[in-house]
Amino acid sequence: MKGTRIVVSRIVSLVIAAGLLAGMASGVLATAQSPPPDNRRHLLLVPSDAEGTAALARTNARVIAKYKSFSLVEAQGGDDQRLRRAGAERRDDMRTVETAAGEIDPLDDRRSLAGKEAPERDETLALVQFIGPPKQAWVERLRETGARIVTYQAENAYVVHARGAAVDRLAALQGGHPAVRAVSVLTAADKLEERSSPSGVFAVTTVTRAPGEEVRDEAAALAGPAAAAPVTVDALRTEYRPLSAAEVAELAREPGVVAVEAFAEPELLDERAAQIVAGNLNGSFAPSAATYLSWLVNEDRIPTQETFDFAIDVTDEGLDS
Repeated sequence: MKGTRIVVSRIVSLVIAAGLLAGMASGVLATAQSPPPDNRRHLLLVPSDAEGTAALARTNARVIAKYKSFSLVEAQGGDDQRLRRAGAERRDDMRTVETAAGEIDPLDDRRSLAGKEAPERDETLALVQFIGPPKQAWVERLRETGARIVTYQAENAYVVHARGAAVDRLAALQGGHPAVRAVSVLTAADKLEERSSPSGVFAVTTVTRAPGEEVRDEAAALAGPAAAAPVTVDALRTEYRPLSAAEVAELAREPGVVAVEAFAEPELLDERAAQIVAGNLNGSFAPSAATYLSWLVNEDRIPTQETFDFAIDVTDEGLDS
């Protein structure tokens, strides 16, 4: 009996030991597989309602800018989680800007205009990014430098052109104005949409008036006659010229050039959903009304009075997802 008790005791001990080892192993495995805690600092839009305001007051989040319906804050860890439970939305994308080179962070991925490696300071095309959605006072401060705002660039940024003393005043905004996050140099890669064009023609967009006149003359000298009529919209002028890949790269480096992209003749590809609903096209996209196609291409239906040298096509596909 004594021997039997010893054997049973040993079996129980082995079972317990095996259980403990299994528990330890599973604990180690769970620890290895569980993701590390997210302690990064995130940008959040915190709604200015009662719940969002109360949650914000209970955190150590840094308020970056206040707006009528929300506050833009930076938070991490438990503060980030608490604010999101109160309805806050993460907006880390506000640190980046979309250019032809892809998504970049102007603060980290591009040279500062005030940096030692900045290009010649007599003329520049720069990217100015604000800390949040631009306020009117911030934009006015940007204009006060003498730089010319060329176009808006998502997120919260403007492409601007500056010459002479305005370049130094523009560069001083980074670190000198609390609302300015970065003032960086736009590279040729940021402007160059495509390096080749099936048609051999490129759309070269430049700054209007004198700053772009020099580069437009250069493009004309390189390519000869334009392939289509130019288009001017506010501070931008687009010309269409046959160019080689080398000529495209050369033009993209010029501070008066905003964008270069391949050009193709536009085609009529819209209106399908609306015309199906109207009964003019059937389910195979073939005209069900005999006169529809002739009406669509009839120039007489277009008003003869012209106020602009361009057209804007705003098309709704008629379908909600």
